[in-house]
Amino acid sequence: MRTLSLLVLAAVMALSGCGFQLRGQAELPSDMRVLGVRAANADVRNELAIYLQSSGVKVVNAETAANTDAVLIVGAENFSRRVLSIDPNTGKAREFELAYTFEYSVVGRDGETVVVPQSVRLVRDLVFDEDAVIGKSREEGVLRKEMRRDAIEQLIRRLQVSLRS
Repeated sequence: MRTLSLLVLAAVMALSGCGFQLRGQAELPSDMRVLGVRAANADVRNELAIYLQSSGVKVVNAETAANTDAVLIVGAENFSRRVLSIDPNTGKAREFELAYTFEYSVVGRDGETVVVPQSVRLVRDLVFDEDAVIGKSREEGVLRKEMRRDAIEQLIRRLQVSLRS
């Protein structure tokens, strides 16, 4: 029992010493409480709004709002699919690489660029089974949604770091 207690104490001390902390909510600077969002894709805009609002940021449509602290501009998203491997017996694709990319920037109230244009790119592998075509096409759709969500979380973390400095 004593050994277990010492082991748990050592693990807690190691984790606290390495700087590990739960991700939690994004904390944008206090001068970024009203953020206009201009996104080429409505799904991206809606996901962004959910993440930002949960962090206490008021999200408004960039085209209709006048009093915003800044405007987050997200370019068109791009999904690409590339064959990674081919079945030697049938000659059909067995594995694909899915890539998801979009660009973003932040422009301040005065029209000056606050965050220079940057891109977020995620890559995932998808194994294709020709015996389960319907299931695999659904799996690809789920994977695309997860990639979008992961990319938006990455964008929020990047904003958090770049706007803090």
